[in-house]
Amino acid sequence: MKITPEHLRDVLGYDPATGIFCWRKKVAQRVRVGDYAGSKHHSGYLSIFTLGRSYRAHRLAWMHYYGEQPPKFIDHINGKRSDNRIANLRAATAATNAENRRGGQKSSASGLLGVARNGSNWQAYICTQRKPIYLGTFKTPEEAHQVYLAAKRKYHDACTI
Repeated sequence: MKITPEHLRDVLGYDPATGIFCWRKKVAQRVRVGDYAGSKHHSGYLSIFTLGRSYRAHRLAWMHYYGEQPPKFIDHINGKRSDNRIANLRAATAATNAENRRGGQKSSASGLLGVARNGSNWQAYICTQRKPIYLGTFKTPEEAHQVYLAAKRKYHDACTI
């Protein structure tokens, strides 16, 4: 069964100012009315289990607040995946969502977004409109990252860093 705004509002309360969900009905053995709903996933997103499946809390926040199915992409403006205040959520495209990333890939040698090892040095690069732009080679990953951040603010309209 697919969740509807009516069912969602019936079983869960949502505070748009805090982004917190609370149970309004006892829907499972472990659920108590008034308890906070959801648990943090290892990805940083909050998930809420209802109707036999898990839903990301930001998608439920959108549905609860607007009374409609959420768009395919919802961006957390401040980059914090557990901050589900409605003021922190915006409809996005795949590109917009990617442009607002804040951290490097786990497999990244530097751990910094837009920075890669190049021999004993570090290079910075950014992609815009699916095209890579080389930003230079630097002695430290931190220097490369600062150049990347400046470029991110210039080229990525959705960037909120």
